Parts: sequence; C-alpha cells; structure tokens
Amino acid sequence: MMKTKPNILFLCTGNSCRSQIAEGLMKYLCINNFNVFSAGTAPSKVNIHAIKVMDEFNIDIRDQKSESVDSYLEKSFSFVITLCDDAKDHCPTFSGSGEKVHWAIADPFSGWDYDQEQLDNFRKTRDLIKVEIDLFLDTWRVQND
Repeated sequence: MMKTKPNILFLCTGNSCRSQIAEGLMKYLCINNFNVFSAGTAPSKVNIHAIKVMDEFNIDIRDQKSESVDSYLEKSFSFVITLCDDAKDHCPTFSGSGEKVHWAIADPFSGWDYDQEQLDNFRKTRDLIKVEIDLFLDTWRVQND
C-alpha cells in the first residue's frame, strides 16, 4: 500500500521571494516525499531575482505562481513553515493542520526591476533556506525511517 505524501506549505508575506525559493528547493530535493506549496498573506508575483538565483541551481521556478494563503484554508498540511515574522503572526489555522515551523529569514526584496547588484542578497537568502530545508529533511528522515 502506497503511503500518502505529506503536504507542506511555505508561507511568507508577498509569496514573491523566500517562499518561492523554498518551494522550488523542496520540490527539487524531494518531490517524491512531499506535495509542496507556497503562499502569501499578501501575494504579489514571483520576483525576477528569485528566478535568477534558482536558475544558478538549475531549478526553474518560472511557472510557480504567487498565491493567496486564503486559497489553501480548506487544505490539510502536515507542515506549515513560515519564513518571516509577519507570516508567522498572521498565519491562519488550517483544517487538520500538523506542525507549524518558523524560520526567520530576512527579506531580500528591494524592488521589482532587475538589478544585478541585488543577486547577492537573493543568493544569501537561497543558501539560508537550503540550510534550513536540509536540517528539516534530516529530522524528518530520522522520524520517518
């Protein structure tokens, strides 16, 4: 009998940078283990800088959409991971929700127009999120082996 994959939601304010990066990384690292989603409390669009730094890892997030957390209120999640204090403070309760996890990751956003100078901030954000995901997965694997 096949085990149902747990649902995981990455939640941020704008769902343009951090949560998009986290969704892309988690899908790339373990799409066979989780159904991965991201959303925002005030969604906007996927930031070009996030797309560029994920391209550097050969992860294409161009087709990801910035979605409202409201569209997921009826969905059950095994894990809801907030990536900013604002999302943590405004995180709704989901039906049948599992564990809430908070990673305080600084917002790399500085504007919508492409600016090569901003890529380093986004790289740092991507790399911090990757460390958090690796730690999360290590713990998850220990608990599920």
